[in-house]
Amino acid sequence: MSEIIQKPHSHSAHGSFLKYRPTFDTPTSAIADGNCPQSRLNSNFCSKLRMGMMWKLLESKKKTMKIVESHQNPSTLQIANDINRGGIVTASKFSSLSKPRFSNDLDVISEDELVITDSSVRHDRRHFMPLILEHQADGRILHLKISTKTVKVLADKLYFPNGIQLTEDKKSVLFSECSMARIKKLTIASGKIEMFAFNLPGLPDNIRRSGRGTYWVGLAATRSATHPSMLDKLGSLPGIRQFLVDVVPAPYWKSLLSFFKHPHSIILELNSNGEIIRSLHDVSGKIVGDVSQVTEHNGELYIGSFSDDFIATLKL
Repeated sequence: MSEIIQKPHSHSAHGSFLKYRPTFDTPTSAIADGNCPQSRLNSNFCSKLRMGMMWKLLESKKKTMKIVESHQNPSTLQIANDINRGGIVTASKFSSLSKPRFSNDLDVISEDELVITDSSVRHDRRHFMPLILEHQADGRILHLKISTKTVKVLADKLYFPNGIQLTEDKKSVLFSECSMARIKKLTIASGKIEMFAFNLPGLPDNIRRSGRGTYWVGLAATRSATHPSMLDKLGSLPGIRQFLVDVVPAPYWKSLLSFFKHPHSIILELNSNGEIIRSLHDVSGKIVGDVSQVTEHNGELYIGSFSDDFIATLKL
């Protein structure tokens, strides 16, 4: 159905609105009081018109939406302060830095500063499986100053950095290294990186604050001793991993992934020390297949996914 929500990867809740960003080439849409424009809503999905590409939505203190878009030129970042105006950071602003290829998630330090994960300098988002299988540390954390349209690298040589979230004091960021099943903490001023959570029971995607001093983490795939992930199975077999990269065309991976994953989805809540204090499971994977992001708002969790065509809700 062309009007069903298409893979709601990222979203933000504010007031009576829930704004979401699909995984693929469609722009942001808003659900107001449970309603989408020209749509219908039931317990499983809210339909919408298909439209273009964004990574993530956030609100600043002044209620100005910060949007980072992937422009048609992969070496260009587009920043919009509202729906109609914005600025473009072109390739020249990156100086000798490798051009961004897979800008993934962001957080807002101030009205003028953003931190962004660039998952790979070699692969774009459509080639995420070669990035995972090759297992090269070519991801980065970028700092963008909007007024001067300048970018600097805060950290590099990272394994598929995905979700990013400022800590409460905004002095550090937490970021997931998806293919390593871990989350690290980066102190912005010093550049120091330390382990925050490791050997997680799945591959971490976006990280979001709960508003209670804890963090929600969505797992893109699960892993355990009895049901290891595809990466766990192939981790010590680089030849086979490279063979799959060379033989399987990138467009086929999206449909093939279901054959490699165990049908089990998990949401984690971590405390400020990176300890798991709560985990929520769909042990059959029949309601929520994968979790890309969890947003807590007014006592409910809004659960996004890159594989499901709905936003799930769970009352705490």
